Amino acid sequence: MKSVVLVEPDRKAAERLAAGFPWEASGFCVAGILGAPPLEAEGQFAAPCLVISEITFPGRTARQALQALRAAWPSACLAVLTGDRRLVSAQEAFRHGVIRYLAKPLSPGDLAELLEAVAGRTGIAPIVPAVPGGGAIAGDEGIARRVQAYVDVHFRDSRLTLKAIAETFHLNYSYLSFLFKKHTGQKYSAYVGALRIRHARMLLGDTCLTLSEVARASGFRDAQILYYAFKSATGVTPRAFREQRPPGRAADEPLNGVEENLS
Repeated sequence: MKSVVLVEPDRKAAERLAAGFPWEASGFCVAGILGAPPLEAEGQFAAPCLVISEITFPGRTARQALQALRAAWPSACLAVLTGDRRLVSAQEAFRHGVIRYLAKPLSPGDLAELLEAVAGRTGIAPIVPAVPGGGAIAGDEGIARRVQAYVDVHFRDSRLTLKAIAETFHLNYSYLSFLFKKHTGQKYSAYVGALRIRHARMLLGDTCLTLSEVARASGFRDAQILYYAFKSATGVTPRAFREQRPPGRAADEPLNGVEENLS
């Protein structure tokens, strides 16, 4: 189960949300409820997959609340729950990795759509500032981090090209290519290719899917493309990898001392 933390000063409202929605049916569970953004995450709240938070707290501006949320949970998906989205600008929200504004009262449909997006079953529509002409962008590191997170969720979609991502995020293609390599140390094609090979390797080791099914489930258009990409990265064909994998051996271990070229 993916964990969710609710941050809401109205404790009763948060408890109603936690108890009144079928979280487990979507693969999530509410790990806890907090009345305000913490100074630092502790215990069971240390690494939630998703944080749904009100943005208005006594003694804090919306910007300060966002900063506290992101500092406490740097890798979590963050959704803002508010009755007035004007409290924080789109650019400010984007810098802190906000993937959704959720209006109060939160409808079951909006919550279900959010959970589907976070689980990778539908597209996350990022909140992004327009960048006329592809010029300088404020918060480059934050933008690169969000693009990387987006790729990590959606790499299994064979249509996920850098051009498509640039259009989704309203960024200049060449600038995004530069920004992505600067942030990750890899070209986009190498980064997404490594994610797809690792996923294919897991499926080959742990499932009985056909090669065509493994290809589609890993982001490759067909089995032939998987074949050449997999052999290039691992030194063996997908079929040979499956046949040589001893029972119980971890799918990410190299075969016969051959280190996979996944960089």
